[in-house]
Amino acid sequence: MHMLGRMEIVISSVILVIILTLSLRKKFALKRRCPNCGDIHLSKLHRPEWLKSMPVKLYACKSCKQKFYQLFS
Repeated sequence: MHMLGRMEIVISSVILVIILTLSLRKKFALKRRCPNCGDIHLSKLHRPEWLKSMPVKLYACKSCKQKFYQLFS
């Protein structure tokens, strides 16, 4: 039981560090809509290899050119 609890804490900590690191570089959105201008016309971009196992997708807005990550997609 204690081992499982520690593993969950480690995984949560790693996810938190990744999200905080990404937030320093780009914005986040929960919906497939630009967080900067609200437009829905987006281009999907390639994610770094290390990020492909995470529940995020990288998009760029066609209107304002803002790059952002959609979380939990």
